Amino acid sequence: MKVLLLERNLLWSERLKRALLAGGHEVVPKDQPEAAELAILHLGEVDEEALRRLTSAGIKVIGHAGHKEEELLERGRSAGCWRVVSNGTIASRVAELVEEAGREG
Repeated sequence: MKVLLLERNLLWSERLKRALLAGGHEVVPKDQPEAAELAILHLGEVDEEALRRLTSAGIKVIGHAGHKEEELLERGRSAGCWRVVSNGTIASRVAELVEEAGREG
């Protein structure tokens, strides 16, 4: 699956990128979002309009934030994210979530 990572935090970005590549997925460049089938992003780093552009383009979005950041998590839900999860969930289950997104076509 072609995945767009929108993460400013280099540690998160590299960790997720390694997991995606190990799972046989392709990480698309940030300047080519239209090439992605799925986007993974921290909800605190992307505004609601950017989220809506991705979802309206048919790109599934997995948004994540801290488990106590209820406002961010709700913003992701209302913007149409395919999944909204905690940071811990994205860190521990990224491969599983990407596979699920691929199965749901």
